[in-house]
Amino acid sequence: MKELFKKMFAEQGLDEDTINKFYLEFASIVLVTLVGISKDKLNATEVAQVPKMIENKKIEDIFNLIQSKYSPEEWQKMITEHITPICESYVEEVVLPVTV
Repeated sequence: MKELFKKMFAEQGLDEDTINKFYLEFASIVLVTLVGISKDKLNATEVAQVPKMIENKKIEDIFNLIQSKYSPEEWQKMITEHITPICESYVEEVVLPVTV
């Protein structure tokens, strides 16, 4: 997931130090969104595991679990439709005011 953020944030003109500073905060926003969008693709056991994984800060594990439920085309479409707008808004409203 961090690589996805690096790519998205770099497209917004942010350096790696800034990306790392905001990663965990932004990851939590994205995880909630991903879980909400993808909960129909997860089985009952996986749904039950997600809160425990969040508690244990297993961000990459959750991201990989959810990503595995999508074909590459579906994943790209979902990221473009749901995550990219959040990223753009987050950078504009939260990151840029703090780093300027």
